[in-house]
Formats: sequence, C-alpha cells, structure tokens
Amino acid sequence: MKKSTGYLIAGLVVLALLSRRHGAEMSSDAEYGFAVFQRDGQFVKGQEATGTRYNVTVPTDSPPGYRPMAIYHTHPPEALLSPSGADYDAARKYGFPSICVGRDGEMECYGVER
Repeated sequence: MKKSTGYLIAGLVVLALLSRRHGAEMSSDAEYGFAVFQRDGQFVKGQEATGTRYNVTVPTDSPPGYRPMAIYHTHPPEALLSPSGADYDAARKYGFPSICVGRDGEMECYGVER
C-alpha cells in the first residue's frame, strides 16, 4: 500500500492523543496501540493496549455514535515503519480507513483500501 499525505489529519490526531496519554508506558520491548474514533469533528482515543514485542491487539469497540478513524500502534526498532498484511486485514475488518505506525519517535500513516 502506498503512503498518502491524505491521512495527515489521522496522523495529527494520533500525535495529539499521544502527547496527553496516560496509562501503559511505551517501550521497545512491547508493541503499544489504540484506536481513534470521530464524531462531528470530535476525536476520542479508544482503550490502550500493550502486547508482545511483535504483536498487539488493539481494542476496536467504538463509543456510541462515533465512527472508526485510525488504528495506531508501535513497532520495535528493528521492524519496518509500515503496516503488515495482518495490520491491513484488521483495519479492514473493523472499518478503519487509516493505520498509523510509530517507531523510535517517528510515525507514518497509511490509507486502507476496502
């Protein structure tokens, strides 16, 4: 999948939510993630999750009246800064139009084809 600058809004929202996050600490020893939902120009962060070094299951339950916007998760330092096939499959399954992946202070967002 080709990276698109059209997903800048998703990336900016994820960065804003990361800057005021509470809860699980990010670590290179475990992937961390959350989903972002939108309604009428308002954005909310879903439940945070911490997984293993190479996997995290991001909760995808949408608050009432909100629609899926993006799934964000980290990758370990040695992994690519791009979504895997499984990442795309999960985003499609739950109706998320964007995936954002972070690693070592970097982040890239990608569109999800249906």
